[in-house]
Amino acid sequence: MSEDRRIKRTKENIKNTLIKMLEDMPITSVSVTELTEKANISRKTFYLHYNSVYDAVDDIDNDLSDLLQNLVDRMERDQEKIDASQFFSELNEGIKYHKELVEYFVFSSNHSALKEKVSRILKNALLERIESHDPKQDNEYIAEFLVGGIISAFTHWYKNQTISNEELMDILTKFCNLAKGLI
Repeated sequence: MSEDRRIKRTKENIKNTLIKMLEDMPITSVSVTELTEKANISRKTFYLHYNSVYDAVDDIDNDLSDLLQNLVDRMERDQEKIDASQFFSELNEGIKYHKELVEYFVFSSNHSALKEKVSRILKNALLERIESHDPKQDNEYIAEFLVGGIISAFTHWYKNQTISNEELMDILTKFCNLAKGLI
């Protein structure tokens, strides 16, 4: 059964407020009292949805990893072979509509569990493509290299934005296509 719209709105308000707070302070400094004041809700309302600030952070992490996994799953359903250009084009669209989640990912440098989830999703998608094209023992290293490069380049771009995100997606596409033509 899906959540009531009011519940969804309240949880989104809590998560968006928390994301904004995490831009300025570490999670260890965020109190439920301050969060609820900034979100303009009562503590009771907060505790109806979450047990702690860390619980809300886990929900944000799940939102982002679900978004990425859904993108990968949808692309795999829609066509037999996903090319890098299409993947990054779809990713670019997702970035535009989920700006808060993307900023949270980029600026939460001390939140390694989220980065691990995102890396694992990307790595699994890449491994599937690579192994179907070239079943070798070193494919896991190739996928790890590509994922590290993609995340690092994206993070660098998001913090600096000296080129458009379309240009970044073109660069990432070229990067992936150069990696032995595996994707």
